[in-house]
Amino acid sequence: MDVHHLRCFLAVVQEGHFGRAAERLHLTTSPVSRAVRELEREIGAQLLVRGSREVTPTPAGVRLAERGAVVLEAFDALLPDVRATVDLQRRVVRVGSTHLTEPEVVDAVVEVVRKAVPDREVVVELCAPVELQGMLELGVLDLAVAYLPLGRPALRSRTVVTYRMGIAMRAGDPLAERSRLSMADVADRTIQLPSATPAPASVGHLRHQLEERGARDVRLFPASDVVALAEHIRRTGDLALSFVNVRTGATRVFYEPAFCVLPVADGPEMIVGVGWRGDRQADEPLATVLAAVSAHWPGGGQPD
Repeated sequence: MDVHHLRCFLAVVQEGHFGRAAERLHLTTSPVSRAVRELEREIGAQLLVRGSREVTPTPAGVRLAERGAVVLEAFDALLPDVRATVDLQRRVVRVGSTHLTEPEVVDAVVEVVRKAVPDREVVVELCAPVELQGMLELGVLDLAVAYLPLGRPALRSRTVVTYRMGIAMRAGDPLAERSRLSMADVADRTIQLPSATPAPASVGHLRHQLEERGARDVRLFPASDVVALAEHIRRTGDLALSFVNVRTGATRVFYEPAFCVLPVADGPEMIVGVGWRGDRQADEPLATVLAAVSAHWPGGGQPD
């Protein structure tokens, strides 16, 4: 039984949908569907009942999902366990982030870590957004630079920087002529948030803030691709959130000539911080690293 086939099958069972499973795995629907069909052919039984709106497991599928989840969890923990042994010998600290996080923040955190543990090798790993928190939970990473809150009980976090978000729109939007907005100006407009799949807690936090400030039509864009979201904004005239005067990271696409980004005086806040496993925070070298982060950003607090 191929691990890839099992991973695809479990994702479909957990999501109840081939499309959502594919997005979670950073694949298209076709290879996920093909992997499940090959698994069914190998086992010699149907594993899923494919409905028009949802997918449910057959009795054989339920059994495979129960046993397979344990096998996959053990398999996924194997590499981190071996790597932890190697890292202990090499004295390595692993810091993870994604291409969506502002590189200036990542660089600042890495610099603090390197100064805190000068006798250690600091390795920076860029992960797929949907995988970052899982890699932190598994112990593949010692520290992650991510959008907060993390929303996972096993993880702890500390704020590094808080951004007041602005509104992105197409350049020809009537609001684009202004220099500044308030939430009242966009209360009746459709505001698209990126898919919650990579970071459901932080996207949910943004949505709550928008609705609390009077936004009446906040929607989740079906894909986590910010470029696709920008194209939707350009075609439809909907609005999106964007960092203001930050031309790197997740929303840099909105600084192209086709768009306009305006500050919002009472707009929602986006938090970027560091996360770690709570059961490891007293272990070295993480304890030294966290003390250095707290000293460098003393007002951070802990949103999780």
